[in-house]
Amino acid sequence: MPRELVIALALLAGAAAGQEEPPPRMTVLTSFQPLYSLACRVAEGSPRIRVVNLAPPALGPHEYDAAAPEHRPAFERAAGEAAAIVTLRSLRLSPTCDRLYPLARETNIFLVEIDPAADWGLGEPRLPAIGDNPHVWLSLSHMAILAARIARDFGRIDPPNAPRYEANGRRFRDELLTLRAAALARLAELPDVSVACLSDGFPYLAADLDLDVAGDPIEETRPEELARLVGLAGARAVLAEEEPDPEIRRAIESTGARLVVLSTLERGWGEGDELSPSGYLDGMRANLTALYQALRGPCPGPRL
Repeated sequence: MPRELVIALALLAGAAAGQEEPPPRMTVLTSFQPLYSLACRVAEGSPRIRVVNLAPPALGPHEYDAAAPEHRPAFERAAGEAAAIVTLRSLRLSPTCDRLYPLARETNIFLVEIDPAADWGLGEPRLPAIGDNPHVWLSLSHMAILAARIARDFGRIDPPNAPRYEANGRRFRDELLTLRAAALARLAELPDVSVACLSDGFPYLAADLDLDVAGDPIEETRPEELARLVGLAGARAVLAEEEPDPEIRRAIESTGARLVVLSTLERGWGEGDELSPSGYLDGMRANLTALYQALRGPCPGPRL
C-alpha cells in the first residue's frame, strides 16, 4: 500500500476516533401558540432542543384535552419522546395545562415542568396579576419577562447551550418591548382610547397598552339592552373575541362605538398540524393594527 495512502487512512481514523457522538435531541412540549412561539424563539438555533406543540392550529387549549380518548394516544407518543413540558399551570389556563404533567407521571414518563409564570425569585420583576384571569400572554411586557424566565429554564436542562438561550431570550424580549413601544406611540396620538369589552379576554392587553377600560365586561346579549349599556360606558371601541351576530354589531354601532374583533391567540397560526413559530407575533401585530384602526375612527355615529 502506498505510504501516502496509509498516512491518509491513519489521519482519517484518528479524526473519527476523536469525534464524539453529538448529544441526543431533547424534545420540549408546548400546548398552545403563545408558549410554542416563546419556546421556539428561545431555542432558535439550538443543536439540542426541539419544540413540539401538542394541539394543531385549529384547537386552542380550551378545546384540546390531552386526556380525551381522541388525543391521549398522540399525547403519550409525544410525551414518551419529551424531556420537558412548558405550561402555565399556575394560571389555571385550561384542562390542558392542568393535566399535561399529571398525565406524563401516570404513564411513568419523567418530564421537567417549566411554568415560567410560577415561583418568582428575589430580585425578579413580578407579574402584576389581574384577578384569576389567565390571558397574561396578551401583555407584551409580561411576555418579555417570560422570555427571560424560559431562557433560564432551558439553560438548566441544557447547560452547554445556556448562553445561546440567554441571548435568544434577550433578543426576543427586546423585540416584544419594541413592538409595545411602537403601539404605545401610535395610541398616544389618539384623543380617546376608551374601550368596553364583551368578554374577559383582554384585561392584560388593555393594561399593557394603557387603554381606558369602561367598567367590567358587558355580558348582555339582548340588542336593545346591550346598546343601552354600551352607550352608558361611552367607550370609543368595544372589544370582542368573536364576530357577534349582525344584530349585536348593529346595536353596538348604533351608540357611536366601533366593534373590533381581536384574537386571544389561543388558536394558532399555521398549516395542517404545524404551528408557525412566528404565530404569536403575527397575531399580536394583527390585534394591535385592528385596535388602532378602531380607536382612530371615524366612528360610524349613531343610527338615526
